[in-house]
Amino acid sequence: MPFEKGHKQSKGRPEGSKNTKTVEWEALGDAIATKHAARFNNIMENANDEQFLRYYTLIVEHFKPKLSRTENKSAVKEEITVRYVRGNS
Repeated sequence: MPFEKGHKQSKGRPEGSKNTKTVEWEALGDAIATKHAARFNNIMENANDEQFLRYYTLIVEHFKPKLSRTENKSAVKEEITVRYVRGNS
């Protein structure tokens, strides 16, 4: 049951303050971008080609998600045809 507007029983979280999970996610992101970045770079430098490509494809997806994982919306209701051409044909 949602709180009614003007409810006085509980103050809740102060306006503008961050949720605990948000604070935790921000701390994790900060650690990944700073503290753990040097270790990750060291692992990448020492990885063989096969490992490097596996690690690289996993991490790069967090910066540029696969198109299949994004949703494209359009107000236009027209059929779109996509044609793939491979080679010199």
